[in-house]
Amino acid sequence: MPLTATIIAITPLPDSIPGSANAEETVGFTFPSVYGGQDIDFNAEFSFVESDEFSSTTYPVVEITPLVDLSDKGVSISTAYTNTNTVNISGNIFNVFFGEYYRFLLRDASVKNLPPVNNEDWVTLVGWGRPSSNIAELKYEFEVKYNTAPTTTVTVISTISQEVFYNFNSGISTFRTLLSQGEF
Repeated sequence: MPLTATIIAITPLPDSIPGSANAEETVGFTFPSVYGGQDIDFNAEFSFVESDEFSSTTYPVVEITPLVDLSDKGVSISTAYTNTNTVNISGNIFNVFFGEYYRFLLRDASVKNLPPVNNEDWVTLVGWGRPSSNIAELKYEFEVKYNTAPTTTVTVISTISQEVFYNFNSGISTFRTLLSQGEF
């Protein structure tokens, strides 16, 4: 039985990212591609559909439980909706590109590579490096329960990926913002 998800954008998603795999509203195991540093907010309505050459049956999803925490990447996954088949994916994706760094001069005169959002006592930004790859992938994992009959609940684990593309303009903007926040 295939798991499908219909994406409902709350904030606009990119129409098309060159080289991305998305552009359709209904997805199998891929969420829409986005740019790093972009605010995202969309709902994914899940359903299970069993089909043969004569008919198609949709089974109701009764519970979805996120199994991964992506808060360190700026992503919030919420199931606080009245529909048991819907999850909300929102946030601003960061910390996903290997090799990108922001180098800060700390108050104790040491230099440290840190994420752009950090709690260190830094004085100024002294360096920045682009990532080694312009594409990253997030993996969302859910436990999904659906009913095939009034008393039969089936549980499956589903992994859904999302391509995140590096946005050079966002990197430059973050660099400039951090420079302006420094003491010199």
